[in-house]
Amino acid sequence: MASSNKQLLDSKIARYLRPVETVLEADWSIEEALARLREKPLKTKILYFYVIDREGKLVGILPTRKFLLSYPSTKISDVMDKDFIRLDADSSVEKAMQIFVDERLLALPVVSSDSKFLGVIDVYVCIQEGFETPISHELSQDIFQLIGVSLEQKQLESSWVGFKSRMPWLVFNIIGGLACAALADYFEDVLARFLMLAMFIPLVLTLSESVSMQAMTMSLQSMHSGRLGWKGFFTRIWNEWRTVSLLGLVCGLGVGAASIFWEGGLHPSILIASSIYISMCCSALFGTLLPVGLHMVKLDPKLAAGPIVLMLADIFTTFVYLSLATLWLLS
Repeated sequence: MASSNKQLLDSKIARYLRPVETVLEADWSIEEALARLREKPLKTKILYFYVIDREGKLVGILPTRKFLLSYPSTKISDVMDKDFIRLDADSSVEKAMQIFVDERLLALPVVSSDSKFLGVIDVYVCIQEGFETPISHELSQDIFQLIGVSLEQKQLESSWVGFKSRMPWLVFNIIGGLACAALADYFEDVLARFLMLAMFIPLVLTLSESVSMQAMTMSLQSMHSGRLGWKGFFTRIWNEWRTVSLLGLVCGLGVGAASIFWEGGLHPSILIASSIYISMCCSALFGTLLPVGLHMVKLDPKLAAGPIVLMLADIFTTFVYLSLATLWLLS
């Protein structure tokens, strides 16, 4: 099985290309494209509609939803997606599989050196061809997962490679810890006068870190599920803020109420509740936005987002907690 997987990953994708029946021309209208598709029976499963120009060069991909919901007179070039992933014919199956794993796609268009559309590589066709006997749909999904694991393992064959890819991001955790220690030293007066504030620092930090990781996980899942667009992106931020705002309110009131039983009085309890609410809302914003920002600058958000989000959450929470304490309790 391992040998079979290795041979499959190292082979060229040209071996697994299949023709596409759902090819459209950019200067066609939606109505004309539908009429041309009806003229011929479609024998293969429709995954995507691929758009070419008059020279046969791949210029875009038309999502099925846009195809069906656009006005009949609309030009395909006006509604097609021009930003899409494509592969060269000499690319390896390993590269294709890595994109399948990272981007959650079912097929990838393949072009020649002069951008002529050659066909597509289908994840299931590729897997079927890699084995001598036919396999079921369920088994092919299992094999797809195994190939994904093989790709991950290949990247981590060298301990030094794993160290170099992960250590730079862990430095952010060290920076965050040192910054928090410096802040605690800077605000030592309020901590010395109100000892209960120091007792609640771990809890306040834990809540901020937890909600930032939850928001980051949701953001990564949204990125993998497909392109949201700017409208969907801002809707995602608004919905996350409302959820976290409610979480912060409940956690702040709960911890604030519990802190009254410590000898500090009402004011420190109100401060703790307020700090938890503010820090949780802002930490969730870090967790939502940072993976998107890292993806835009071509960095791996799965490795980088966690340490950076935790660093920002820790520093911001510590600063808010102790600065508000100084303003509220010592002024």
